[in-house]
Amino acid sequence: MTAKQFFKSQAFKCIAVLLSILLVCGVLLTVCNSLFYVSAEERRARAISKIYGETVTPYEKPIDNEILVVSAQVLEVYTINDEEEDNKYKDDYLLKVKGKGGYGGGSVTCWIRLTAEDGGAVVKKIVIDSNVGQSYITKVTSGALGKLIGKQENDDFTSFDIDGIKTGASFSMGAISNAANAALTYVNAQLGLFGKYYGYQYNDYLDDATTVTVNGTTVEYSIVTKGEIYGKFNITIHVAPVDGVKKITEYKITDYGSSVMPDKNYNDLMSEQTDNLNGKTLEDIRGYISEDSEVLHTGATISNKHCYYAAAFALANYDKVLTENAQGGNAQ
Repeated sequence: MTAKQFFKSQAFKCIAVLLSILLVCGVLLTVCNSLFYVSAEERRARAISKIYGETVTPYEKPIDNEILVVSAQVLEVYTINDEEEDNKYKDDYLLKVKGKGGYGGGSVTCWIRLTAEDGGAVVKKIVIDSNVGQSYITKVTSGALGKLIGKQENDDFTSFDIDGIKTGASFSMGAISNAANAALTYVNAQLGLFGKYYGYQYNDYLDDATTVTVNGTTVEYSIVTKGEIYGKFNITIHVAPVDGVKKITEYKITDYGSSVMPDKNYNDLMSEQTDNLNGKTLEDIRGYISEDSEVLHTGATISNKHCYYAAAFALANYDKVLTENAQGGNAQ
């Protein structure tokens, strides 16, 4: 086929049409990107507008990476000036936090407004910014977020959980709860108000309602875990030296906190090992919580983690508790 014949052929016409379509689509995409592009500054401004409903000026602060948060990542931190003489928002913090532990291991990123009060930080508003892999995130309504925030009104409040909040998107709500807890931890740390077990090892899933007592050489833990997805686990653990090695001498789950769905009870999916940790050492537990552990990923990974991390907390902090008790410390 000659060049002249090729340019007159049906094949060339098809190629020309396809190239024309690609060119037009490219131009349209460029135009659309230009018209609909939203900068990070604009997204932040929109979030602030939803939170405050008026003009305020955010002042970005460097993130203090020494502050430990779990199941979340603090992405941005701001203080607020409302450009008025009294600056009624002078005690406000605005954090952008990515809450982990969502459905399928995804995340939900939120803007969270907190106010520093006499007793510590208080979450005032939560606005969802974005998510990764959360198919049912639209089921999380402003009403559900309001119920989450309202948990702070309970006298026994220590951390956020989604117990009693029905959305049809429990894992996404769990990730939001993780973000809110991280925001509280961060601001309280900034204010010098650390959590009860801040600085302890393996405190990832620990609620401040946990109590510790010392009975001779035995440390007795009444552990309450954070209710990230549904309820809270209550676990009794005793640790003592056995033949010179620190081991769990008593272990019992007294209250399960797994999610119970219409078609799935996560208690039934938990590892059988979570009920049988008597005699285990810290090295044993570390094996259970490693990412390639067969007893961790059973379909109820978060529930398993609550139990294994509770055991790791009890074993890893045995010496610390004994030392603090000898020095007159109080872990109650």
